Amino acid sequence: MTTSNPKYQINYSNYPDSGTHAQPLQRGWQMTFANGCTISVQFGRGNYSDAGSTTAEVAAWMPDGAWIALQPHDDVVGWCTPDQVLEHMRHVAAIDTGTVDDWPEFGDGGDIYAI
Repeated sequence: MTTSNPKYQINYSNYPDSGTHAQPLQRGWQMTFANGCTISVQFGRGNYSDAGSTTAEVAAWMPDGAWIALQPHDDVVGWCTPDQVLEHMRHVAAIDTGTVDDWPEFGDGGDIYAI
């Protein structure tokens, strides 16, 4: 399911388990902010979380798809508490994409750190 307006977009992922365990149960959502950056919060089996009991996996990317390094050595942060998810959302939403001429790719020495 997707909901959107001209500035924001939210995509929900909630794929039921097929019963064969071949398809993991995925739960979460992606949100694109007015600056064009997108954050993904996932908390199903197979994610870096406790399956949604108290933590979630968080990743983010720039408008062109380049990953945003949310921590110095990785672009995906696992086992985030709700407060940590909110902090990542605030930082990703605040990135000024209008001042970046060439988005850095993860690992090229020019990473953008949201936190």
